Amino acid sequence: MKLRKIALLFVLFSFFAGCGGVNFNSIDNIPLPPDITIHSEGKSAKITISWLFEGNKNNELYRAVRSFNKVEAAIGEWTDGNIKEIKPVKSSFAPGKDEKELVSYFAQGTLPKSENFSAETPIFIKFTAGEKVYKFISTVKDATPDKENKPTALTLIPYFEKTLRGLNIYTLVFRKFTVKDEYHPDGEKYRVRIYNQKGKMVWASDYNADFTQALEKVKPEEEGANYLYNQYWDGKDISGEKAEPGLYEFRITIPAFPIPYQTSVYYQWGK
Repeated sequence: MKLRKIALLFVLFSFFAGCGGVNFNSIDNIPLPPDITIHSEGKSAKITISWLFEGNKNNELYRAVRSFNKVEAAIGEWTDGNIKEIKPVKSSFAPGKDEKELVSYFAQGTLPKSENFSAETPIFIKFTAGEKVYKFISTVKDATPDKENKPTALTLIPYFEKTLRGLNIYTLVFRKFTVKDEYHPDGEKYRVRIYNQKGKMVWASDYNADFTQALEKVKPEEEGANYLYNQYWDGKDISGEKAEPGLYEFRITIPAFPIPYQTSVYYQWGK
């Protein structure tokens, strides 16, 4: 056990000392650690990095994530053969609650596994934001999906796209692990309900909707995969009138059985 700890400390030291020529004193810890998930695939492993938070320009993490221009990772040791750049799948910054922005960041990549790959194998991630460099260190054990420690099989990452007359409400969904006998009870796969600041429902994608009774599997089906859901809102309430400008809560649901997946985000609509 002591030898294993000494070996891990040596690897950490090697990472800092040889982190692409970056001086140890110039590397800072990320204020809020990202959610890291890893799926072993033969001689390689798929790694997923995600954040979802509300921040503003005075928040260090907000500034860092907005300015990421390079993300690199390695499993086992920080060497030229192991280092791979992790490309973002989606990152977005949308107006949110109390003049804050909803910051969502989602990146995936495939890394080579070390020869002594195990639960204690370290995972190194280096985030470069302009001239500043951040680090994050985890282990395979902490990043491997576990139904007991990580009971949520799906991670929901919503973001918005303003159009000329309405709003596209996207949710990028990432699967950590499969759930036995999971399915959609009917044809509704993605639900969005919008509430004003008084808690009154303004609009809902399932309002007066008639869904089929066909049972379908919940996407994405495979572990480590992601799927993009989208719902368009024309900016009108359920009576067909234009919604007043203001702060709205968007309650998003993937209506799955036996457990539905939900999240809630805010968006400043109109001027």
